[in-house]
Amino acid sequence: MSPTPFQLEPMLKRTWELFYRHWLLFFAIHLTVSFPVNALVGIISTRVNPAENLLQFFLFSGAIGGLFGMVAPAAIFAALSRAWSGATPTYGQTWFVTMDRIGSVMLVNFCVFIFSSAGFTMCIFPGFLVLAALAFSLCAVMDEDHDAWVALDRSVILVRSRFWVVFGYLALVFAPLYFGIAFVLLILSAIIALVVPALDHWLAGAVLQTLISAPTLFAVVFVFVMFKTLQREPEPLQESSI
Repeated sequence: MSPTPFQLEPMLKRTWELFYRHWLLFFAIHLTVSFPVNALVGIISTRVNPAENLLQFFLFSGAIGGLFGMVAPAAIFAALSRAWSGATPTYGQTWFVTMDRIGSVMLVNFCVFIFSSAGFTMCIFPGFLVLAALAFSLCAVMDEDHDAWVALDRSVILVRSRFWVVFGYLALVFAPLYFGIAFVLLILSAIIALVVPALDHWLAGAVLQTLISAPTLFAVVFVFVMFKTLQREPEPLQESSI
């Protein structure tokens, strides 16, 4: 693909091109992972009272989403890597590559979850800083075939000289999507509980969350586009430590 300048508007345009071209594949990957994860959290919520065990339920749902939910973005990065090179990504080939690197994917997910959770306990904001610094770790695994530790280091190297610009771009893309989806999900759940009580069920909730969270795939594609853009930046790579 032609180079994309490290500016928000060109990266958003490239993101839309890729998202529009392969949205069905991305949604199929999202559905494969997101529905089982949401269903599992929903089942657990029926066995415990989240209001009485809020912290435990929050940690559990966050761990499940962080460790397993991020497998879908890894698979999408695998598809995007193939598309970026000019080949046509397929569902089967995407999962073949992802499963071949699942050990590194899971270790990266675990490390990002632990580091960001530690940051969130420190007045919340440091957790977002950690997420921005490690945002491209899975991209490095799926596109450059690095193992987990090298991928984490690679992300830090790509980000560190332009950290606040990267943080700002990610916030501008992620915040409206995630907060907007959370708001819509809250409103729809309340309406369903009042109007159609029969649908106030963990299975219906899992379907609803899976469908409503689909627009976040745009943000996943944006992360990969930014990663490929940063790859082309002329700054020489240096050693960093995590």
